[in-house]
Amino acid sequence: MNTVYQLIGGLEILILMTAIARYVFLINAPQTRSGLLLFWGSFLLAETIAGAVFHSEPATALLPFLFAILFLWQGRPSRRILGMFFIIPISGMMLSLLFLPIMIVYLFTGSMNQVLDNKDIFWIPMDILFWFFCILFAVKVRRWKSRYSDSFNQRKLTQWETLLLWGIGFLLLVLFFLLSLIDEFSFTLSIARGFVIGAIVILGILLYTVVAVTIQGNRNAYFEREAALNEYYLNAQLKHFKAYQETQKQTRRIRHDMKNHMACLYALLEKGHYEEAQLYIKEMNELVNQSEEHFHTGDPMIDAILNEKTPDALSNGIRLSVEGIPQFSHMEPVDVCTIFANAMDNAIEAQKDLNDRNKWIHVSFVRQHAMQYIRIENPSNEVRKSGTSFLTEKDPKEHGFGLENIRRAVEKYDGQMNASYQNGIFVLEVLFTTK
Repeated sequence: MNTVYQLIGGLEILILMTAIARYVFLINAPQTRSGLLLFWGSFLLAETIAGAVFHSEPATALLPFLFAILFLWQGRPSRRILGMFFIIPISGMMLSLLFLPIMIVYLFTGSMNQVLDNKDIFWIPMDILFWFFCILFAVKVRRWKSRYSDSFNQRKLTQWETLLLWGIGFLLLVLFFLLSLIDEFSFTLSIARGFVIGAIVILGILLYTVVAVTIQGNRNAYFEREAALNEYYLNAQLKHFKAYQETQKQTRRIRHDMKNHMACLYALLEKGHYEEAQLYIKEMNELVNQSEEHFHTGDPMIDAILNEKTPDALSNGIRLSVEGIPQFSHMEPVDVCTIFANAMDNAIEAQKDLNDRNKWIHVSFVRQHAMQYIRIENPSNEVRKSGTSFLTEKDPKEHGFGLENIRRAVEKYDGQMNASYQNGIFVLEVLFTTK
């Protein structure tokens, strides 16, 4: 029974430390489902062996910290050694959270050793309280992810945020050690209690600061991302309407000159100058084609994106074709922009290095009853799949938000996304309801 209790205690510590690393210091590792299973399975196995085989309580207490260091090492591939030192502020925050209720109980008992030794009365309610807050946090995070997930996954701590969180974590660690040894100091009970009350207030302020910095940073990142997407959306719409305006002007010019064109063409045919008439018709046809936008799908946002991306595609020798009628009236324009602008960017980028090969992008819209199916195909160099993502040599910092953000935008509307690569063709499929 003692082994099981130590296992649960170690699991609680590691959960809390990895949650702080993930949501406060923005360190995410491992990133695949198999990696997560391996990480947590290895920890549970190591804890079980240390408790059941070696009967070593120090080992079971140390293992969560070692695995937290491993988590940090995996989560910062560019600066692994520096990342491992994040264990210091993370430990301070974790121990302070666990120690806060202990200090409250100390105010009634007057003995820190008595509180720490009384496992049956104190630690079991603490475990129940911990798992209650874990469930509550999981529910809150799920709601939070539906709004902030895209921006959170791309957010990085600024230098001042990192220094502030490091300073708070280190200060919390120092306070923890001082408070845990308070029985060793020659304080009267009233002074000791006053010191603990002051420490509780300080801990509360510092922990609140950590939460405030985390939430505010995520909100700022969210609104910055929304502003960037809205700016892109508005610019695309502006280009679309300007192009439409120019098309109308050119159409009016052609209509105005049509009588003259027809008169010239009639004169050429009447005199038997058939080759000149054929050339004249060809020039008129080119003029008409230039005055038209390439795509009219019926959806203004899709038209704006496709027509805005067409010049880039043509400059790289890529043919762009579209079939079907899209239906996205139930979606916010920003989400439509997230899905299609990034999908088109990815498809164009994938073909820039395809020398001496047929380059094309084909977009299909299929609607049946309340279901909308979208398929985007393009040739590509070989890509490899890692978890749910496809890895290429493309620098994600320079080319949009990637497939994962497209997936999240689709899932916001209870849709499904599938990406596949076979025989040199990359296929992106999206399916969701239109209600």
